[in-house]
Amino acid sequence: MAKWNLEPATLMDGKKTETVQQIINRLRRKIEVMRLDQKASNSSRHHDSSECLTLLDMLERNLGLSDG
Repeated sequence: MAKWNLEPATLMDGKKTETVQQIINRLRRKIEVMRLDQKASNSSRHHDSSECLTLLDMLERNLGLSDG
């Protein structure tokens, strides 16, 4: 399992920003995989996964990490 540096830090430090982006990217990928599994098994929980992806998008925008 990957080890992440989760020490509190400001986003002004370029290295810390990269760490935050890496965490967000990993969360996004895990949620995407869960969503696909839930959809394949006809689970209605895939709507919850979609909401989580939307929340990650909002978090990225609020942190100034997204392009759009």
